[in-house]
Amino acid sequence: MRYLIKLDAQKQAESLLRHLLTQNWRSDWVRLYGWVKGQDEQKQLLFAEDQLQERPNDAALLLTLGRLSLRNELWAKAMDYLQASLGIKEDAETRAELGRLYLAQGDHAKALDMLKQGAALQPLPDLPLPQAEVS
Repeated sequence: MRYLIKLDAQKQAESLLRHLLTQNWRSDWVRLYGWVKGQDEQKQLLFAEDQLQERPNDAALLLTLGRLSLRNELWAKAMDYLQASLGIKEDAETRAELGRLYLAQGDHAKALDMLKQGAALQPLPDLPLPQAEVS
């Protein structure tokens, strides 16, 4: 699947993922579905929203719905889906998407907060950092 995406065969990857997800639901496939750009982006969003009826508390699906809503330029809907996903499961990737959306909307404080909290979810090596200058 990832090879199709790397080969820029996004439409084929979306079609295959949609078929696979109807046969066997897997979180990693759901996440990939949010990365690919299908032939009809609105149809792609509608397919994912149909899945939400059976899986209302699936954080990966909500993240994917947030991404598909962004692709369809449905900003408020994207925000709702991403926040719902984060409410179910703390996830650095979801925080990054929310941070990016907040930044695009000019809400720098919320964007920075998402970045800080997302970074806290990712283990980082203990490295020296410069001391902040006191003025």
